[in-house]
Amino acid sequence: MITHSLRPGFRGLVTACAVALSAALVTGCGSDPKAATPQGWETLDAQGVAVDHPAGWKTVPAGQLAKTNEVAATLTRSGGIVAKIAVQKKFMRTSDVDMAAMGAKATYVLGGGTTDQKPVTVQGTDKAQRMDYAAQESNGQDQAPPSGTSVEATDVVALDGHGDPFLVRIIRTRDALPQSDLDKIVKSVRVTG
Repeated sequence: MITHSLRPGFRGLVTACAVALSAALVTGCGSDPKAATPQGWETLDAQGVAVDHPAGWKTVPAGQLAKTNEVAATLTRSGGIVAKIAVQKKFMRTSDVDMAAMGAKATYVLGGGTTDQKPVTVQGTDKAQRMDYAAQESNGQDQAPPSGTSVEATDVVALDGHGDPFLVRIIRTRDALPQSDLDKIVKSVRVTG
């Protein structure tokens, strides 16, 4: 039998390195839904997918959610909804992000074409797409801004930790969100499990 013994000082160094490596691996997995939350913002947690929003948004109670949404939050001003974020998991059957992006576009308002589509980085997954839509009239359904209101929308589409597609949709009236907040919301989307 061959045995190796390490000098006490070297053994401590190896142990310290192993602990540091383990901590780095755990931290890098993106399993903490609060990990990327901007200061003063709140997290909308869809159990496997999370997105952050500024304080002041209200989580939609489970009994009022659209059947397709896992979670949603709305922003209200002067008694009316001006913005909404919703997360849909497994919204179609595919394991291809580009196909999922096409499917997401098909679920948006009829005639609501994109003004921009580009790859984005989503923590916890390899590939994601962002689509920005031209202004359309809201249908007023499922906690959207009132019917007839002009709204814009942005989608983030990617695959979750199980390889299933998810969609984060942000609908808002023109002045509801500064562009910087919209970009922060998009950047905060992450796979958490």
